[in-house]
Amino acid sequence: MKLTTKMSLWVAIVLCVSLSFSGCLFITKAFSYSMKREQKRAVNQYQFVKFVLQSNMISESAGRKFDKQFISGILNSGIDRSRNYAAVFNEVKEEMNSTFPSDYHYGIADDLESGLLHMDVKQYQEKYYLELSGVLKENKETMYLLCATDVSSVVSDRKQLEKVFYYSYLLVFSIGSVLVFTFSSIMMWPIKQLSKSAQVIAHGNYSERVKVRTKDEIGELSCNFNKMADAIETSIEDLKLAVLKQENFVANFAHELKTSLTSVIGYSDRIYHKNLSREETKEAAEYIMNEGLRLESLSRKLMDLIVLGKHDFMLEYLNANDLFQNIKETTAPLFYKKESRLILDIEPAYLKVEFDLLKTLMLNLLDNAMKANATQIQITGRKEDNKYIVCVSDNGIGIPKEDQKRIVEAFYVVDKSRSREQNGVGLGLALAQKIAEIHGTSFTIESELGKGTSICFALAMEEA
Repeated sequence: MKLTTKMSLWVAIVLCVSLSFSGCLFITKAFSYSMKREQKRAVNQYQFVKFVLQSNMISESAGRKFDKQFISGILNSGIDRSRNYAAVFNEVKEEMNSTFPSDYHYGIADDLESGLLHMDVKQYQEKYYLELSGVLKENKETMYLLCATDVSSVVSDRKQLEKVFYYSYLLVFSIGSVLVFTFSSIMMWPIKQLSKSAQVIAHGNYSERVKVRTKDEIGELSCNFNKMADAIETSIEDLKLAVLKQENFVANFAHELKTSLTSVIGYSDRIYHKNLSREETKEAAEYIMNEGLRLESLSRKLMDLIVLGKHDFMLEYLNANDLFQNIKETTAPLFYKKESRLILDIEPAYLKVEFDLLKTLMLNLLDNAMKANATQIQITGRKEDNKYIVCVSDNGIGIPKEDQKRIVEAFYVVDKSRSREQNGVGLGLALAQKIAEIHGTSFTIESELGKGTSICFALAMEEA
């Protein structure tokens, strides 16, 4: 059962009980008041007849016993026969005279005591009469007096009130029930909106919010609901961001593994297939070990960079010639496999860099150059205005002008068919751009279709 129906039902029950109780109380009070008024009038009538009878009983002129004719005269002169009846009984409760109709059943109660009035209501034909009976004692004479007063108007008024109340009750209850259901529906409407919004959020639309239209408890509930939805949306976005960072880390690390593994496989192949001298074997093994150590260190640094968003890496001054010579030796197997050449043109200086990250940056630039079908790649380093400008230039296919601003976006590739052939996913330059930002620099890209590309960036330096 819906809450609106429950509320309407309970209020309708309360309304029903309240109307019934108040109506019954009103009718009972009105009937009681009218009946007391009639009782007072009946008592007055009884007392008048009793007074007349007692006056005659003690009158000096009444030196004879009461007979029926004498009592009849008293009764006919003392009461209104259109609404009242009376009867007098002797001491043995035999009727002496009566104005009651012949078919009216009446009599004196057996337990009637002197000085007390006995009241009773009887129905005669379609009318109701209030009977009062009592004992009269004077001059050793004992008589019983019975008076009946018509109270049909009181009973009729009560029945009329009950009839009016019945129809009024039906009307008020019907209108009240409709109004209660309407108001309950209006009051429950914001809660229904909350339920709908909750369903929308449950289906994944975390931006759903409810409108706060009131300042009551429901309005406060709506505000709290929106706050909860904000918290859920923030948590979901944080989870999505965390998952995205983890996916980017895995993708970037896998990307970096490819270049490094090419070098490792190349040096391993030399050891396995060629008769190298002990010194050459030791040199190749050293490259393999160094690259493995670099990958171990790089994994932690990429985790800090991509997943944790760390930017305060420790930068130290390294010899430019040693740095770029290490890069050349690492990529030698890759260039050998691609039948390409790597030329270094480096001016001596000390560069403020993070070795593993900068090497990752350079490897990505060289990898992109080789994917552009370059047969010759040149790394140049020049000192300009207290900065060290590093450029990676190639003679590859070049980059269209409209794509040059987007190549540093994650997962963006210029030539998708060629990228798929070479297993590229567009992550290299996006990672390189992040590393460049850590070093306080950015890329300057110059490219011409069919002639090649040059990517440059500036590093902090000290003179060698």
